[in-house]
Amino acid sequence: MAGTTAYVAGFYSGLQIIDVSDCPPSTCLADLTNDGLLNFFDISALLTAFADADLAADFNSDGLLNFFDISAFMIEFAASCL
Repeated sequence: MAGTTAYVAGFYSGLQIIDVSDCPPSTCLADLTNDGLLNFFDISALLTAFADADLAADFNSDGLLNFFDISAFMIEFAASCL
């Protein structure tokens, strides 16, 4: 990818040049520090929010803070969505 142009090569389809200027930026729920990286600081931010009973740690959106929120975060984090 260069700027707003993506180059995709396929064995049968050859080279495809795609304008991605109108695509929304990718987001990653596990990037809690919003720095574009998935690392220890995101895990730390989750644990801090969880300990402070901040609903930013409510990863499964059920209004409760429990193991299932940490599990949902770790699944998103492990997917390396960035």
